[in-house]
Amino acid sequence: MSIRSEILHLLNINSHTETRELAGTIALPVSFTGFQGHFPGNPTLPGVCEIMILKELLRQGAGIHADHAEIRNAKFFAPAGADEVLELSCAISQNTASCRIMSGEKKICALKLSWEENCNEA
Repeated sequence: MSIRSEILHLLNINSHTETRELAGTIALPVSFTGFQGHFPGNPTLPGVCEIMILKELLRQGAGIHADHAEIRNAKFFAPAGADEVLELSCAISQNTASCRIMSGEKKICALKLSWEENCNEA
């Protein structure tokens, strides 16, 4: 199973409103492929997987295919581990999104993405 397939299987989208606000959750088990080798005995979610999770939230929640989106800003604040419930959110405005991952009060990462008009499915 690919990392994307694993993410899709575990991603829960909680809300999608007309204001283009997305929210979701995901908890990745220790068996998640992205944890392999990162780091043995202390599984830590790689930043690239955090980006993939937020892109899937955009794809599944709003039909935005952001595979080739430009990352305008990325900040990684704290590590995320196995079985940690991650709270996802994205605020969409035209062809940009401000996204973040939290775990309770702990800020994991924040991203600003932009994409071309043709990234929208609809």
